Amino acid sequence: MVGWPLFLSGIFADLAGERVVMGADRYRKSELVYCMARGGFQPQAMEWRGLGAGATADGSHDVRAFQRAVASGALHSPRCTMARMAFAQAVLRRDLAGNPGLDKRHANRRIDAASAAVIAFGVRAMAAARKVSAGGAGFRVVRSG
Repeated sequence: MVGWPLFLSGIFADLAGERVVMGADRYRKSELVYCMARGGFQPQAMEWRGLGAGATADGSHDVRAFQRAVASGALHSPRCTMARMAFAQAVLRRDLAGNPGLDKRHANRRIDAASAAVIAFGVRAMAAARKVSAGGAGFRVVRSG
């Protein structure tokens, strides 16, 4: 297994010289912040996301952005067994207002890859909105390894 500092150093090496915006689930936030500081990584912007559905979570926005990407054909991915398993086990639930969110209540489901993809497209949608309104830079999703 690759440790966080080594994993992040590979990501940041690939992005050297570019503006970096990271998106991450707020769950275990302190661990990620610690590892980034230990490795000397400082993204220009960090988006902390909550994956549930509800007033305090960002999951509804992120799920809808992911659904739009799938429906529009903007999501392209090579065959990946881990991603297939994650999406096969992912369950979408809705709060009382009908807002969608990934259901993470079952510890035996491994949906981390699905959660990461949903967060990435949610952050991408926010970056695109900022680009239109503020003339900011574009966005791309990268993978390491």
